[in-house]
Amino acid sequence: MIPPLVLQPAHASCGLIDSPTELTATQLGRLPVTQSTEDPRRKRREAKIADIVNAAWSLAQRDGLGAISLRDLAAAVGLRQPSLYVYFDSKLALYDAMFADGYHQLLRYLDDRAYDGDPRGALVNFVRDLLLFSSENAVRHQMLFQRTLPGFEPSPEAYLPSLEFSRRATDLCAEAGITSAADVDLFSALMNGMAHQQVANDPGDPPSDPPSAPPAKPSPGPDIPKSQRPERKIPMSTTSTTGVARINRKEARVLASAEFEKFAALTASLTPKEWATDTDCVGWDVRTMVLHVLGSADAQASPLVFLHQLRRGLPLNKQIDSQHWVDGLNELQIRERSKLNNEQVVAQLEAVGEKAVKGRFGTPLPMRYTPVPFGDPIGWKPVNYLLEVGFTRDVWAHRIDIHAAIGRPMELDPAHDGRLIADIVGEWAPLHAEPFDLHLTGTAGGTFSQGEGGEHVEMDALDFIRTLSGRLPGTGVMRHPLPL
Repeated sequence: MIPPLVLQPAHASCGLIDSPTELTATQLGRLPVTQSTEDPRRKRREAKIADIVNAAWSLAQRDGLGAISLRDLAAAVGLRQPSLYVYFDSKLALYDAMFADGYHQLLRYLDDRAYDGDPRGALVNFVRDLLLFSSENAVRHQMLFQRTLPGFEPSPEAYLPSLEFSRRATDLCAEAGITSAADVDLFSALMNGMAHQQVANDPGDPPSDPPSAPPAKPSPGPDIPKSQRPERKIPMSTTSTTGVARINRKEARVLASAEFEKFAALTASLTPKEWATDTDCVGWDVRTMVLHVLGSADAQASPLVFLHQLRRGLPLNKQIDSQHWVDGLNELQIRERSKLNNEQVVAQLEAVGEKAVKGRFGTPLPMRYTPVPFGDPIGWKPVNYLLEVGFTRDVWAHRIDIHAAIGRPMELDPAHDGRLIADIVGEWAPLHAEPFDLHLTGTAGGTFSQGEGGEHVEMDALDFIRTLSGRLPGTGVMRHPLPL
């Protein structure tokens, strides 16, 4: 698995890393012809166009690309509004010049950086620079890589520098071994999503807080067409008040925020002896487990941190003799935070929770549905699975682990812990499809059944979770795992 890269130029006819488009003879005839720059009138005109484009970027930064006022633009460059048409015959022509200028700026930005040595390292550095450029130049990012202007299509002249950008990206990908169309498409989708998320959540010049809006209507689920949404209920009956409907996006965000708060509160209450207590996760004591949760939260909060963890963590799998890509990331998270004292760990956990939730739920739609391998029995799932429930379950399962290790009863909330348990039953049951009659005891438990004539199981609700996750052995229907 290679860290994601490459932004797709907006208005490209195919996915980015296509070969540079060959322009027709007619289009070539419209490209600028090299002329002498000694003509003073031409030099004055070019300088004025540059002033207008620079002023347009400033207005776009202030008001938004689609809200550039030609009256304000004319005033900014010392012209009357009708005089602008001497330089640009329409607002779309102005956008065309901005599109070309934006790519020229990006190419100059990349020219100042070296991409040599290890091909994979060069590719990762290229990605990082693109993310930084997008973060520092949010309006230019929107112009170059998003379709934010209805009716605008760049001219062949303006599109030409974007082809040079695509060529550079293509060459770096090829040198790193990314050559097939499928790999390129996946790589491009991941990079687009990371860049859009970086701009949305952490731009170089953060926008002011938006005005308050009326409460949104409850979300029906992930933002995909209704006809493509999975069935939200499995064929189970239950007498539990938690229900068996799967957790939707709006509810997932509430649960994620609450779980970070509960986990941070638990770590703040730990004694020195409890920090050093071994857990059921082999090789991890409580402190090691907490460092992993902190490192994961940092990656959720920042695409750049996630990219760093991919780059440095994946090679660690060989060192620690693991075949699952996530283990190397976990190891890196722990190593890089090992010098923090316990008070610093608690402080960082308390600060990062909401940032992590904002990062996860600010992930753009295309990236949310990029497939990721989770191994058996889950298989391939969209990234959205991890963003909405996977990360929350991970923190929650480790909170259960810590309580089990230190021997302190876990205070359970049916609306939180019970909801997570019901959702897990709702996913686990159809994966193995065996009939069962399941009674989970305790505050967060409930009664669930699937099919007829199945095995009757009665156990503590948290022991059920620990069994599914492999912390405790399981027999019968409980032999079927669900990694958390």
